[in-house]
Amino acid sequence: MVIAIGFVSYSWISRATATPEQPVGSSSAQAASLAQGGQVGDVQIGRSGTIQKPVDIPTSVPVSRTASSYKVGANDTLDSVAERFNVSPEQIRWSNPQQLTNSDEVDPGQTLAIPPVAGVVVTVRKGDTLRSLAAAWHVDQETVQDFNDLRNPGHDLSPGKVLVLPGARGPQLPNAQPPPPNLPAGSHGYSGYLHVGGPNPGGSSYNIFPPGQCTYYVASRITIPWNGDAHTWYGSARSRGWTVGSVPRKGSIMVTCESQLYGHVAYVDQVYSDGSWLVSEMNYVGEGVVDQRLIKRGGVPLIGFIYPPRTSS
Repeated sequence: MVIAIGFVSYSWISRATATPEQPVGSSSAQAASLAQGGQVGDVQIGRSGTIQKPVDIPTSVPVSRTASSYKVGANDTLDSVAERFNVSPEQIRWSNPQQLTNSDEVDPGQTLAIPPVAGVVVTVRKGDTLRSLAAAWHVDQETVQDFNDLRNPGHDLSPGKVLVLPGARGPQLPNAQPPPPNLPAGSHGYSGYLHVGGPNPGGSSYNIFPPGQCTYYVASRITIPWNGDAHTWYGSARSRGWTVGSVPRKGSIMVTCESQLYGHVAYVDQVYSDGSWLVSEMNYVGEGVVDQRLIKRGGVPLIGFIYPPRTSS
């Protein structure tokens, strides 16, 4: 019996912890570990003689993959909020286009979406795809898919879904400027204005929109009494009592969501009998570039048309 036990013990040690040259007995550290437990090389042996696999203990907190919601406090600034969450002010502005596209100031009580890493938070809109979002935000498509655990991206991108785009970069954002003196008191959030001199088709005496943008061009053709990104124009016009609809008219404003972040507006120059229409626009080909396009029904992601008072009859 003693001989058998010794043989088994020797076989176990030589296979798991010892070399054939190592002695077996109470004076051997390897043999002693069978009874008391201990470390032999990279192998941890328990008191019962069982081999325990070494475990690497994490030394850092796992990165969150979910956007945070932060309510702006009385003493907060955009810079202080960005520093708190270790992201840049631009990344917060890109993640909150409704509140901060045209402003670099935060107001107490505002609720902001904050990316968990350097990047951008986006809410999926109808028609968005993984490829289009990745292209629009200059980020790798697979990075977006992996970070958001999109197992089936063709079906996972339902409108309203919130995604985090790590490393994403948006367009250059303007600094907030005070409104022109002839606008209502208390107005804020403008991105700058320029008094337009010389002949003007629409008679506009000022332009509150950033030069080079689509909104700037249309506002140089028609006096626009509101501010905001292009995709908000349709609702702004309707709320001010302007007529809106889905049929193009000469002299009307076409509003689309061709830019997924800001939308797009263009001036309708002509409407043809086949239902197509010609528009002139800025910043479709490039910033500050004016071009013309012939558009057919269904050819653009149309929000609608705005009919200024002189074209609504």
